[in-house]
Amino acid sequence: MQSQAASSPNSRPWYEKEDGTCTILEPTLVDIGANQPPHLMFPVHWAKSLEILPKAKQIADEHQAMLVLLLHGEASNSEIMSLVLQLAETQVLPLWIGEQNRRKVDQIISMLSNQLQENSNRAEENTSPS
Repeated sequence: MQSQAASSPNSRPWYEKEDGTCTILEPTLVDIGANQPPHLMFPVHWAKSLEILPKAKQIADEHQAMLVLLLHGEASNSEIMSLVLQLAETQVLPLWIGEQNRRKVDQIISMLSNQLQENSNRAEENTSPS
């Protein structure tokens, strides 16, 4: 396992090449500074992410690191949504490689956030005195 510091010279994430591929090819500990725990950057195809999750979490725990899955590969909106929800429950940060993929994920997360807000507002309306 490698260790490196995070830095980004442009708007593209530091872990992504110009062609949209990942610069990290194996699990890597990254010191992000600012009194934050190290991040275990774990590159994996999105379809294998749940399969490798137990091993990846074990490695992160051994290093007292936050697990960040660097996901690549094309997925449908429903597959992305399902994966985002499953990973949220495990306290794992998913980062998708490629600008188009990131836009899809951002739209889905925004949609999920709006749904949560709407549900929260409805719950408040149902419990407030009339």
